[in-house]
Amino acid sequence: MTPAHPHQHDLLRVDTSGVDGANADRAAEEAASLVVNAGWGVTIPPETLERLESLDDVIFEALSGDAEALDQSKASWRAALREVEEFFLREAREQYVRRAQSVWQSSREAPAEKLHEGFAALEILTLMSE
Repeated sequence: MTPAHPHQHDLLRVDTSGVDGANADRAAEEAASLVVNAGWGVTIPPETLERLESLDDVIFEALSGDAEALDQSKASWRAALREVEEFFLREAREQYVRRAQSVWQSSREAPAEKLHEGFAALEILTLMSE
């Protein structure tokens, strides 16, 4: 799946285009070892950041009408609930709810054209209430 959105948790990306193979691998390894701090001064462990980025991809793609992502969203969210501290999920949940509400409103204005997105928005809103 290709990310269909800019997401807030996408804090660390390494552009290795134009870098030869060995140096590109080294740059990616160095980036993976960096400590990422949230805006409020809390360190986000790399595995948590990776999980949040993956979750963002699935949820936002689902809200864009991707049926496969919608199918994956329940398992991805529930896995995140088990694996990621609630503290880190709180902001993500708020983003997903805001986006889902926006998609739902948009689908109500053009139901024939945006049926899939509206359905996805309702599914995601229900999921976020867990």
